[in-house]
Amino acid sequence: MDSTDHYFNKDIWLAKSNWDDEVDSSTKQEWLTLRADFQNVKDLRIDRWLETDKKSKIQLHGFSDASMNAYAAAVYIRVENSDGSIKTKLIAAKTRVAPVKTISLPRLELCGALLLSKLMSQVADAMREPTSNMFAWTDSSITVGSMFSHSIIQQMSLPEKEQFETEIQNVKIKKTVNKKSKLKRLNPYLDEDGILRVGGRLRHSDLQDHWKHPIILGDKSILTSLIVADAHMKTLHGGVQLMLTYLQNRFWIIKAKGLVKSYIYKCLICARYNAIPRTQLMGDLPKERVTRSRPFLHSGVDFAGPINVLMSKGRGAKTTKAYIAIFVCLSTKAIHLELAGDLTSETFIGAFKRFVSRRGKCTHLWSDQGRNFVGANKDLLTAWQEANLQFNKLAESLALDGTQWHFIPAYSPNFGGLWEAGVKSIKYHMKRILTTYLTFEEMTTVLCQIEAVLNSRPISTIDDDIDNIRPLTPGNFLIGEAPIVVPGPSLENAKIHSLTRWQHTQKLVGDFWRRWQNEYLARLQQRPKWLKEKKDFENGDIVLIKTDGLSPGKWSLGRIVNKHPGADNLTRVYSVKSGDNITKRSITQLCAMPIDTKTE
Repeated sequence: MDSTDHYFNKDIWLAKSNWDDEVDSSTKQEWLTLRADFQNVKDLRIDRWLETDKKSKIQLHGFSDASMNAYAAAVYIRVENSDGSIKTKLIAAKTRVAPVKTISLPRLELCGALLLSKLMSQVADAMREPTSNMFAWTDSSITVGSMFSHSIIQQMSLPEKEQFETEIQNVKIKKTVNKKSKLKRLNPYLDEDGILRVGGRLRHSDLQDHWKHPIILGDKSILTSLIVADAHMKTLHGGVQLMLTYLQNRFWIIKAKGLVKSYIYKCLICARYNAIPRTQLMGDLPKERVTRSRPFLHSGVDFAGPINVLMSKGRGAKTTKAYIAIFVCLSTKAIHLELAGDLTSETFIGAFKRFVSRRGKCTHLWSDQGRNFVGANKDLLTAWQEANLQFNKLAESLALDGTQWHFIPAYSPNFGGLWEAGVKSIKYHMKRILTTYLTFEEMTTVLCQIEAVLNSRPISTIDDDIDNIRPLTPGNFLIGEAPIVVPGPSLENAKIHSLTRWQHTQKLVGDFWRRWQNEYLARLQQRPKWLKEKKDFENGDIVLIKTDGLSPGKWSLGRIVNKHPGADNLTRVYSVKSGDNITKRSITQLCAMPIDTKTE
């Protein structure tokens, strides 16, 4: 009604009619129709109560539209009551007649959108509704695009003014920036929208304008952080160079490389797939590795296999599986091998008794724990599970004989490097000599020969000294010489001067230990890796638990619940809670995650 009245007056004004002039017949008919329509005003009813209460969910929805004659805006309220019923009512509406000067329809649509924004702001203020409950609608895509562009321009100009206010003023006045400005190499200028852009040297290239003159952004604004985040998503979690190339398509961001690196570091998905296990300064060797002791007094044990052995000789003989128990002396690196028919507790105790019967009492025994005791071999793992080897019962049984069994942390082969290297060496020789199946007895013989070879390996460096042609080997501590040596001349009738035979033997043993100290221990002084002291994880830190055989995307998250520092106060083993389980893990199996637990 209001817009019709205004439009009627506009037509009279355009016709330049005076107050006393009679209007033409068409205008007269329009007025009569309008006056008759006024009679319907008395039937118009508007509810003053919007049917809201404290529990109602309220939304404000505004609509705008335009024609060549006028534009309008209307605001409705949408009320969702506690019983689930939904009602909508008109709250306010405004109309405007199109200007006398003819303008395009898209511009009138923008005028309608502006009218709607003001009207919604007034209604929201009156009803004290937040902007999160306000929704504006239009059927003009041009209007939406124009408003988006205007919003972008505002979003760009505000952060630029915050960080480059001095440069913008200098460009407006002097057309250049100060010599001390960080933008002096970019030759910046202001475009028609007042946005600071790179002048550069590519003005005459055939590139698009946003390539030749990208928008300049600082490194401290929230908008820049959002643009970097969007680039990371658009490049599918791309790396530094890919993201920089994508960003430089439209923006010139100050210190962009540092921002990109920082965002990639904080991205949890990228952190998971780029996870690098943390290390710590390589620890001191344990006392058992660097002090004199009888061979095999302190030992490590591991299993290898399975290997197929014949159940009997002759044609058609069937094969069965057997396993190798490897005992390694911690001080001399001597190796003892036992062939076991299965992985039951009884068989292992039998192999251990044979070991101590020939090598002497073992007071301390180290090994992996649980399923890691058999390594990563699937066949060996299956056999171990079927045998149901009970470590607690084994440890109790050995403790009765004076042997204390120690377990290294789970999935930490670096804690058991000696026996891991022994397994590797045994497999090296077996792959080269076993071409046919052997019986249990024949396999035992082969293992004894392999044992002799391994105990003949030098544990110290071999030099060119002609007076010292015999290198120090584990066999020297077991039998006085390497088990495999070239036979020398008989010394049965040789005189030993003032030393008796027993004194001479003791002197040889002392010489071996002196060489062990001078030649072998001296080589253990240097740390081959992990040379720097690293910051420990703290209780409560979130870590990624490395799992061999799985991609980083499937590694489990865990939380540090306890630290187990060594004698040097550096922590290399942690108790980690993952799900409902708490296990000890080596630091080499834990990856830091960019999660600040202090701000949770």
